[in-house]
Amino acid sequence: MTRLCEVVSRGMSISRSGEEVIRNLTARERRLIAQVNSLQGTMEEKEEQLAQLGVFTEYSNIHRDYAACLSDPQSGMEALKRALFIQWIVLTEPSCFTGIGGLDPDSQRRVLEALDTVLRDDRADSELIMLLDWYIRIADWYFERLEEYPAISRFVRQSRGGTPPAYKRSQFEDRGAMGEYWRSLNFAEE
Repeated sequence: MTRLCEVVSRGMSISRSGEEVIRNLTARERRLIAQVNSLQGTMEEKEEQLAQLGVFTEYSNIHRDYAACLSDPQSGMEALKRALFIQWIVLTEPSCFTGIGGLDPDSQRRVLEALDTVLRDDRADSELIMLLDWYIRIADWYFERLEEYPAISRFVRQSRGGTPPAYKRSQFEDRGAMGEYWRSLNFAEE
């Protein structure tokens, strides 16, 4: 029996397989990224355009939907990586460049609880470790204040930080905004 992840979309509750939800969210992110990249103007003008187009709201919904998939056995780890990225990028980049802003606090808490559990239970794969090390390197101030999550706090204290990670661009193909970000870094291997 396949476990399903519950996604709330436009006020309707729908159950789908976690993998199907991830594919759907990837397509939604792809559309938003195209909208963000097509905008012209100053930072303030882009911010206003994104708000008018509903991009911030839609990205908040996408983040919430990733958070709804955290316990899915097939897609939970991928959902965690993508949701964590969205939470991190909203802190580190202006929203006029990402289209991401105004995330739901309950969804953010669920992501941090899931991350804490994964770290506590030693279920983090090497990619999640790499991602988290990088995020801490850039925004240690955010992760250092998460004292209510003991496994995250322990990881922050032990983080390797300083060295850029080694990975192949291809491993981030078609993985939403997270994939676009990691594919854009100039130290990725071809």
